[in-house]
Amino acid sequence: MAMRAEAQPLIDLYSLQHTTNFFAPLPCQLHSGKAGDCELYVVNNGVQHGRDLIGCEAAAVTTMAAIEKLHPDIIICSGTCGGWQRYGAKVGSVYLGDGVMFHDRRVPGDNEWATQGLGNYPVWQGTAALAEHLGLETGKVTTGSSFDMTAEEEATIHDNGG
Repeated sequence: MAMRAEAQPLIDLYSLQHTTNFFAPLPCQLHSGKAGDCELYVVNNGVQHGRDLIGCEAAAVTTMAAIEKLHPDIIICSGTCGGWQRYGAKVGSVYLGDGVMFHDRRVPGDNEWATQGLGNYPVWQGTAALAEHLGLETGKVTTGSSFDMTAEEEATIHDNGG
């Protein structure tokens, strides 16, 4: 999770313990404990200049560091979503991602460069069955590295089913 506020409810629910400097020299933060018979790790990107580190770059570095040091069986990327209310999304609802794309990466050039910039990556093949079993909705996750939205980004999201 990128932000402390997103991670805190799980940290509190499972009484996870903070491990200082686990990822040093990176700013990533680790909270760990048990969830039933499972080891549970909640990792967030950390803080710089008093603010949570956000965006794809921080997420990629944090995820790679967590994989290298923790060797998890599964990774769940969780965060705030549901901002596209005109498509029926509701803030606070739980959705399972059935695809992932970048909405703010504009890579000029031929179609291969543009395709790489957009992403449109599939996710775990069991998503649909898990969503049905849990009674959850699915949707394409769009991600970016800014808090504002340009008209071009909004069109990209709309055109690609975000």
